[in-house]
Amino acid sequence: MYQRLIPTILGLLVLAIAPQQLVADTTANTPTEAYLAYHQALQRGHHERALWPYMTTEAREDFESRFTPELRNRMFFMMKASSPRNIEVADVRIENGRATLELVPADPGNRTVGTAHMEQEDGEWKVVDVVWQQR
Repeated sequence: MYQRLIPTILGLLVLAIAPQQLVADTTANTPTEAYLAYHQALQRGHHERALWPYMTTEAREDFESRFTPELRNRMFFMMKASSPRNIEVADVRIENGRATLELVPADPGNRTVGTAHMEQEDGEWKVVDVVWQQR
């Protein structure tokens, strides 16, 4: 009896959890939360479309206008490769619906720093651009 019950329970748990994992959660209350969700999507994603829920409409349109459909996925992987895997938000400045985040790698041996610009769009914080550079 228990042998049939365990797979059924596991199946129900998967059905209960899976839909939540398939939907991007873009309802971040702060620029830090929104950026960390974007960064996680970048690190876990396999295509530039993984970032669209976290970017402003203007940033997405700019990306699409700069790169042909054939080059967009390559650019996504270049963005992914140039971004440290684990980061921390060191400073946040907010003014008039715009935010600037200073980003640092969690690995102290990594000598890059980043800056993310964000804006509120439809009540949510979205990424405008992110730049990483060597210190």
